[in-house]
Amino acid sequence: MSGVLLVCHANTCRSVMAHVLLERMLVVRGLEDIRVRSAGVARFARDGMLASLDARLVLREIGIHLAEDAFASTDLRRHPELLDDAAVVVTMTLEQKRAVGELTAASSSSSG
Repeated sequence: MSGVLLVCHANTCRSVMAHVLLERMLVVRGLEDIRVRSAGVARFARDGMLASLDARLVLREIGIHLAEDAFASTDLRRHPELLDDAAVVVTMTLEQKRAVGELTAASSSSSG
């Protein structure tokens, strides 16, 4: 199975919207075997935070109703295995790309 990991700061807004939209696009194209995950990389990211109201409102404007409890955030620092499972990692900013690179390097050095 192929995987895509979408990364933003806290995994409550941008990556949530990208995650939901990409899943929908893949289903429409018959590509359900591609697994989509998302995570946050900032110091304040933590597991279990709810998708922001703003993200849910924007999604609703385009016809996607994401219930408040339908999504919980993931802290990438606590779950670096998500990087190993991803064929593609998409970050929202250069800062996040650097943070993912640091996590990848740390994970590689601790496993070797």
